[in-house]
Amino acid sequence: MTPVAIVGTGAVGVAIATSLRRGGVDALLVSRDPRSTTVSDIPVVSFDDLAADTDTFVIAVPGPALERVSYLVSASDGMTDTIKSWPIQVI
Repeated sequence: MTPVAIVGTGAVGVAIATSLRRGGVDALLVSRDPRSTTVSDIPVVSFDDLAADTDTFVIAVPGPALERVSYLVSASDGMTDTIKSWPIQVI
């Protein structure tokens, strides 16, 4: 099973990743600058280090950041073709 990538390292993103991991789901956080993000027991990667085989994303950023995050994810190495096939569901 590929990890669930939580885009956003704020309180909401960390809470979602923590809950998933407690439930046995492999989850990681995605940050613009993973070196400045300290979260214990949850891997933090950059958009460029995000594996193209990750097929589940949770976007946990404030509304104004959503357009920038969409661009960063789609511009990540290997993600351009992948993002075109994503079934996007907004909840």
